[in-house]
Amino acid sequence: MPMVMVGHLIIDGFSDGDAPASLSRRAVNGVLRKELAFNGLIITDDLDMAAVRERYGKEEAFVRAAGAGSDLLLSANRAAPDRDLVEKVTRALVSAVEDGRISRAQIEASYRRIVAAKRSLLSRSGLQ
Repeated sequence: MPMVMVGHLIIDGFSDGDAPASLSRRAVNGVLRKELAFNGLIITDDLDMAAVRERYGKEEAFVRAAGAGSDLLLSANRAAPDRDLVEKVTRALVSAVEDGRISRAQIEASYRRIVAAKRSLLSRSGLQ
């Protein structure tokens, strides 16, 4: 399986407290990465869905999802469209790395998985 999407379910013993699985280090890094040894890409479900949007600010949701270990962070940006969302989220993620909430090594590992997935898709399609 090259990729898995993590939903916003809250499951006792799976998530961190009452956090949705998509924002839970225990669910993403602990269960998927460590217990199940999943080395593919992990993408969040839409971070603009009510389950997340109603509990966290946009930037905080992205920081929590990246901090949990997801590689790709998805947002439809439809509930309250924000033209500056990419810039705001980028600043929030950079700040989270700078202040130690997310490790640089984790971001680099996500980058390597994304690049590897792209290479794999290109080689399978014959475009490489």
